[in-house]
Amino acid sequence: MISSSRWIGCRRFLTKVSTYCRPVGSRAVSTGSAATYTPPSLANIPARWPVMKNAELQEEIKEYLDWKMVGPWQEMTKDEMTSAYYIAYGAWGPRAKAGKGKTAQPTQPVNVSYFIFRVLFNVTLLGALGVAYINWKHDKEHQRAPDKVHQKEQ
Repeated sequence: MISSSRWIGCRRFLTKVSTYCRPVGSRAVSTGSAATYTPPSLANIPARWPVMKNAELQEEIKEYLDWKMVGPWQEMTKDEMTSAYYIAYGAWGPRAKAGKGKTAQPTQPVNVSYFIFRVLFNVTLLGALGVAYINWKHDKEHQRAPDKVHQKEQ
């Protein structure tokens, strides 16, 4: 258990850390150096996101929105809320709607070894099920046979 004097020191440290990392305004974060962080533009993300080619920018937007959603949502701007909702539930990636004559996702080539493994596994499973059924029927017939023998003896 932490003694009360150590707890006070720990609480002071946590207070210093939380003030050190606290956002300055709603857009910039102080890191203790002269550099400040300016988040990427979130204007019209639902239209820009599907055609955005820069994966690093997409990742930065996701991380920024994750960081903003940790705090109170009342402090988020309308663009931030719209962007967060679209990235979480929007029609992009696997949820993209297919255009006329197009598939929603590009078709992936079939892995031949995986396909062969699945076929062999299913055939083996079906064979085992068949053998189990035959053994069950055989056991049922032999279970009745001793009963008939005992009835004849009496």
